[in-house]
Order: sequence, then structure tokens, then C-alpha cells
Amino acid sequence: MTEKRIVTYSLLAHINNNNVGIRDFSDIFKPLLKRVISRMNYKGKNKGESLQEIKDSVSELYSLDVPYPLLSKIVKSISIEQNKNGEINFQFFDDGSFIISNFIFSEYEEVIQEQEAEIDYLNEIYNNFLIAKGEEISKHKTIFEFLEQNKVSLSRYFADQVNVALEIDYFLQAEFVNSVKSNKRVHNILKKVYLGSIISTYLTINEENTKTDLEFLIDTNFIIGLLGLASIEENHTCSKIIEIGLNLGCKVSVLDFTIEETEALLNRTADNFENSFLPKKVDPQSIYNACDRNNISKTDLQGIAKNLTSTLQRDFNVQLIPNTTKLKNIAKYSNDYKFYKKIRYSNYGALHDATAITYVKQKRQKYISDFCSSKCWFVTNVSHNLKLNKKKGFLPEVIRADNLINILWLTNPGINEIDVVNIGLSKLVSCAISNSLPNIRVLKELDANMQKYSPKGVKPEDVVRVATAVATKTINNLEELNNLANSKPHEFIKKIHDISDTVEKNQKDREEKISIFLDELTSKTERRISQKVSQIRKEYDAKTSSYKETLLASKKQSFEKLKPIASVLERKSNRIATIVMLLFTLFPFVIILSLYFLIEKETFEFYIFPISLIPAVISYIFFGIFKKQYSPSVIFDYLKEKQFKKLIKKYSFDYEYYIELKSEIDENAL
Repeated sequence: MTEKRIVTYSLLAHINNNNVGIRDFSDIFKPLLKRVISRMNYKGKNKGESLQEIKDSVSELYSLDVPYPLLSKIVKSISIEQNKNGEINFQFFDDGSFIISNFIFSEYEEVIQEQEAEIDYLNEIYNNFLIAKGEEISKHKTIFEFLEQNKVSLSRYFADQVNVALEIDYFLQAEFVNSVKSNKRVHNILKKVYLGSIISTYLTINEENTKTDLEFLIDTNFIIGLLGLASIEENHTCSKIIEIGLNLGCKVSVLDFTIEETEALLNRTADNFENSFLPKKVDPQSIYNACDRNNISKTDLQGIAKNLTSTLQRDFNVQLIPNTTKLKNIAKYSNDYKFYKKIRYSNYGALHDATAITYVKQKRQKYISDFCSSKCWFVTNVSHNLKLNKKKGFLPEVIRADNLINILWLTNPGINEIDVVNIGLSKLVSCAISNSLPNIRVLKELDANMQKYSPKGVKPEDVVRVATAVATKTINNLEELNNLANSKPHEFIKKIHDISDTVEKNQKDREEKISIFLDELTSKTERRISQKVSQIRKEYDAKTSSYKETLLASKKQSFEKLKPIASVLERKSNRIATIVMLLFTLFPFVIILSLYFLIEKETFEFYIFPISLIPAVISYIFFGIFKKQYSPSVIFDYLKEKQFKKLIKKYSFDYEYYIELKSEIDENAL
């Protein structure tokens, strides 16, 4: 991933956050295109034969791939905007060719320099964080790859129809984000990069505003998140989808089959409530963790299961779809059921998902290739890999909640982007932590083994420290520990003690290093960013100065070539104007002299007065036509200008470009 693209993300977020009245997200990309055209003009690129030339410049400057239809739409809009009030600054033609006459756009140069400094600083402190953790920088992915996950997921969903789940190896990056939350400046940089990455996916989906007749069929895990029985971030995501969907006029529904599955899950969890310690402490997305966090008891959980249907209808306006027996029977003989039986833990779960897919297909009545034509979606809320039984070239029936909320925002700019950023970034963190944990079966087995041997020496503080070690990935091979518990209990207990002692010993050292890192972060952030901004501006000014000198030398050469031609044309127009002027000025005198010699002297006085009125009449006619004073100098200038225009047109001489060169050279000579 290039630094240019990351800076572009930050710039897109800045434009979004500082512009009021954005109609759609193409408006956000307009300043980027203006800057590209301005830079082309600055570099002497005044015309092009194809839109591809602008597209290549966009790719080079921003590392963005803008689709041709959207690019053409934005460039055409810029052309109309730039050619008002009789000024022709930028022309864009139907065949994709363009002419740049006088296009200057420098509004975001200082902003970009600041974004570059912030990105550089963010990368620097992330590397310092890894060092403080005792990690090798080269062995870990960048913080920017972590922030870009939802963008990659959403882009691929529309490009390949594959719902790519979040990566599972971003624990340290998630820990870094959590560590710097208290530093407002650094956290805002993280949020800008995340927001910009999501905005950039508009180039991939390029949908119009979402229709209001969509239906969201919610899955079991979505309900768990909606009820606050998963992580805080899951609850925020699911609640926000319900809020946005209802505000847009969308329908939110649930199968009675899904209600049954959710009730069964909650009751199973309640049955194991007293025997689960590790999931409660280490997995932020587990029901056990949510119950521990919200002080929900076993009885409370059973009550939630019992009142599930009424709670969804009353509190969230979710509509129940009853009597799904016919749907189940259709699903049993579908290819979707065969597909899900291969990947689900039980046939019951496979039938549930196949039934939901069958419902969506019946609602759509045909395969769809764009979001707004979809009519219905099966909305799930998982962070693991979502395998899809998809048809090539068409969108699937199921969508992750993360992707849905981003699409709703991108197609409805009125939705508050603060919610989108806070939800997305926080969920990236919680998913990374949850996905870094061992398999839930292995975790529960270790939990059971530690409780089993608690009377034989496994103390409560040992359990807490082992939980810490699992959460911070200090220990990874839990299978080995569980095998040890079954075969050699005494060694298992000793191993637990060793892990507990190591955690206690290393925790203080790590905390001290992270504390030093955070103290330096707090005291040096603004100063370091200011230093980097200053350095970047010096480098920018040096490059600009060198480039300006080279460009000026090139323009001087062009000017020297054009100067003799301009001089010849000016002399020729002077000469023609002088001849016409003389003829025009002498005309009244010629008439008077002719009359003097041709008319008898006795009647000559009769003609003197009307002849003397000729200049006055001509002056009034001249003023009426040209709105200029009738005088030899004015007439001469007018004739000269008219002749010069004819000559430059005849010889295809670009006089405006010549004057522009002369003006620029004169300015630099001062």
C-alpha cells in the first residue's frame, strides 16, 4: 500500500468533514480532479486526446482507480463550472479530449502537506509501539493495512462478489489503537484514514441513493448484537443499521426459525453460565463477556430468551415472519442447503441459513448485480470468513453488517459520518482481538481443566493471569495444555503456575515501556507533527522552486520563438491600420477640396455648413456602434486590434498563450 493512497484517504476525510451540502460522494472527489488538472496545466500539459491521460494522472497522484463513467461525470462538471462568465479556462469534449487554457487550483496544498506529516508521524509512533512491545517491525503489517480492511472487504464484495472477512492477525494493531485512544490528535488521524478508505470505495460501488423499499432479514448473530449481548461495537453497529434502515423507510424482519435458533443459543449459554470464566474475560464478542460487562445474570439471560419476539417487535420495530414450514421444505432440497451442510457445525444451522437465503431469493425474484435493485438482504453479523454460494457476476443474498452500514452511508450522504467512523474503527479493534483468540472449543476445554484442578493448586489469580496471557497472545498452543491436563495433571498445574509467574514478571516491564511510550506521545505529538510539517514544506518549496526554474526556462525558449512572429503580425496590423486610418481621416478633406474646385465660388458657401457636419455625424454614429470616443487615436487602436485578430486567426497564432508567457516572464524578472 503506497503512502500516496494513505494521504489521499486523509484528504478525502478532510474534504468530507469541511464541506457542507455534499449531494453525493462524487462531489468529494471533485477537488482531487481539479488539483490534477491544475498540476497538468502547471507542468505545461495544455491539451489531451483522451480521458485516459487524466485517469493516469489521478492514479499517479493519488493511487486511486477512478472508473471512466464517474471520471467523465466529474470532469464534465468541472468544465461547466470553469467556463462561466465568458471565461474559457478548461474545455472537455464528448470524445474525451480536453484543452486547458488557464486552470489554477491550489486550495488543498497546505492541507496535503499537513496530512503527509500526520501520516508520517502515525507510522513513526506505531513503529515505536512495536519496539516497546519487543516486536520486530518487519514481521508485522502496518497500521494502515489494519485501517484499510473494511475498504478492501467492501471493494471486493462489489468487484468479485466475495464477502471477505476481517483478517485474523491484527492483534497488535488493535492494541495500538486502544493505547492511543486518549491522544485526541493521534486518534483523529486514525479516524481520518479509516473514513477516507471507506469514502474511496464509492469508486467501486458508485451506487445512486438507496431506495426505501429494501428489506433487511436479520440473522441470529445480528439479534445477539442488537440486544447488547456481544461487544459494545457489535451493539452499536446493529442498532445503527436498524435506526438508519427505519429512517430510510426500509423494512426489518426476522424469520420465526431465526427466533427459535436465537432462543436455543441463549438457553444453552445460560445452562453453561456458571462454568465459563475464560470466554467471559478474554473474548469481547462473546455473550459471556457481555453478561459480565453488563451484570446480566443467568436468570436475566433466560428472561431475554423467553421475551425475545416481543422485545424485537416492541423495541426495534422488527416484523416477524411466521409459518416458515413451506420455506424450510423448499430449502431442504436446494443447492444452498447442500452448500451450507458442508460448512456449518450442524444440519439445523445449515437449514436455517438455506431457509433465509430461500426467502431472499423469493423476494428478489431474479439475480441482481447492483445494491439498489436487491429488494432484500439477509444481514449477518460475523467477523470470520463468510463463505458464499454465489453465482458469478451477481451479488449474493447475504451481506455482513459492516459492509451494509458503509453502503447505506455512501449512498445517503445525510447520514452522520461520525457514527460510521466510530462504529467501524471500534469494531475493527474488537474483531481483531476476538479473532486472535484460540478456537472457542479449545478455550472452553482449558477453562474446564483449570476449574477441575482448582482444588489441587490452580489459584484464582492463576486463572486471571492465564486469561491475560491468552488475551495478549503470550501463549498460543492451548491444545498442548489441554492434552497435558488429560495425561499429566501435575505437569499441567505446574505449567499453569509457570505461565502465571511469567505473566506477573513480564507484565510490570511491559507496562513500564508502554507507559514511557504513552508519556512521550502525550508530550511530543504536536511538536513532532509541526516539525514534520515544516520539513515537508521546505522539501516541497525546494522541489517547487527547482521545477519553477526549469519550467520558466522552457517557457522563455517558447516565448523567444513566438516573439518574432508576434512582432511581424503587430507591424503588419499597424501598417494596414495606418493605411485605413489615413483614407478614413482624409475623406472629408478630399470632398471639401473637390467641391472647392468643381463648384462656383458664389455657391460654395452653401455647402460649407453641411460638409462641416460630416465629422460630427460620423462621431455620433461611431459612438453609437462602438461605444467609444471618435478620435484618430481611438480609431487607429480599433483598426489595429481588428486587423491583428484577423491575422492571428489566419496564421493560427496563439496570442493568449504568448501574452501569458510574457506576463509570467515579466513577473519573475521583477
